[in-house]
Amino acid sequence: MYFGGVAREATDDEFKAVAARGGRIAAVERRRGYAYVTYATIADADAAVAALNGIELAGRKMTVEKSKPAADRPERPAREPAPIGDRPVHKNRIVVRNLPREFDADALQKSFIRECAALGRAVRPACSVRWRWLLG
Repeated sequence: MYFGGVAREATDDEFKAVAARGGRIAAVERRRGYAYVTYATIADADAAVAALNGIELAGRKMTVEKSKPAADRPERPAREPAPIGDRPVHKNRIVVRNLPREFDADALQKSFIRECAALGRAVRPACSVRWRWLLG
C-alpha cells in the first residue's frame, strides 16, 4: 500500500500505529513524505484503503491507495541539472565538499579513478591545481 503525504514530524511508531488500524502489518518502508506498507492479507490492504485514506497524522492528510507496479506508472522525464548562477551546467561533474583542509587531494583523485573503474566508467582526472583549489 502507498501512503502519501506522511508528515515528517510523525515518528515511526506513530505512523505504524495509524497504519495498523487498517490491519496486520507485514512490513513498512518509510521515506521522506511517503511510505509503503505491506499488509498480511489482501483483505487487510483493502480495509486499510477504506479506513485510512484521508486520515490526518501530525496535521497532514494522508493519501492511502494500492501501490502500482513500476510498469503501470507513467515514466518521468529525466531532469536536467539546473545552472548555478552564471556557471554552465556540467552533467558529469562530481562535487565533493566539507573535506578537512589536511585531506590529500592526490589520494582523493586516485580513489575516484579506482572506484569509477570498478563501475566500468572512465574518469578524466582534473588538473591537480583545480583539485587543490576545490579542497582549499
